[in-house]
Amino acid sequence: MPIVPAICTQCGAQLDVDDSKEAAVCPYCNTAFIVEKAINNYHNTYVTNIGSIHANNVYFSGDQKLEEHLRSGVAFLRLTNYKSAKEVFQKVTEDYPYDYRGWYGLIRTITKEFTEQCISRGDMQEIQDLLKKIEVVASEEQKNKVFNRVNQYCDPILQDWKMLDEERRKKQKKLDDQYRKDVQRLEQERDELQEKMKAIKSPQDIVGKILIVFSIGMLIMATAQEGIVGLMYMIFGTAVFSAIVLGIVSITIQIPFNAKRDKVARKIQKVNDSLDEKKKEYKEAIKNLNVS
Repeated sequence: MPIVPAICTQCGAQLDVDDSKEAAVCPYCNTAFIVEKAINNYHNTYVTNIGSIHANNVYFSGDQKLEEHLRSGVAFLRLTNYKSAKEVFQKVTEDYPYDYRGWYGLIRTITKEFTEQCISRGDMQEIQDLLKKIEVVASEEQKNKVFNRVNQYCDPILQDWKMLDEERRKKQKKLDDQYRKDVQRLEQERDELQEKMKAIKSPQDIVGKILIVFSIGMLIMATAQEGIVGLMYMIFGTAVFSAIVLGIVSITIQIPFNAKRDKVARKIQKVNDSLDEKKKEYKEAIKNLNVS
């Protein structure tokens, strides 16, 4: 089973092949080739025409350094050392931007040889950017092979994302509708309580008005019957009487009145707290929805 050098008939990569086999698959472009043709391709390139250019593949056959880089990158991929593979292929794209295999190698590292299922949206965008570069430098046949392979990987993921986005939109709409209903209900309850608070009249105000009317009546009667002296006595007596009545009201009536107002005020505060809590719950739910 002698191993001999060969060159891929599709992408121009230098290979080591078993000349006892009829066919093999290129590890760089994943294309099947006839072993004999690949060996002849090597001899035609390096024996009779060293330094020639494969124009169809945008590949300089005499550039051994490029092939060494690509071999290293593929080796790192097989060893699942994706960090080192990325560094190698990045170097290839910088030194040999005309060779699509460097750009394609970066896609292979991002996707971990098309096995990574938890790819991020940022990585997906990077893959699309790399495909645009491949579209510029690769031949039509190379582009078809690369795009077919990448699309086989990306399409199911994009379809899953589309379904997840649609499900997320439905969940958010449900959250929005429920939040609006809760807020509307609580705000209506608060408005009703505030109106109830306004309707509660202070007993001091009521008694005060009664005392004013009573005092005016007494003063008029005193003036008519007793004159100025009687009026003065009546003013003094009315003032004392009013103070006593207001004091009694403050002690006996104002306390339950304050308790009633405090009860309504506590209900209003409870509603406000519920509104704040609903707002926090809504924000947290939206945050979790966007993270998932």
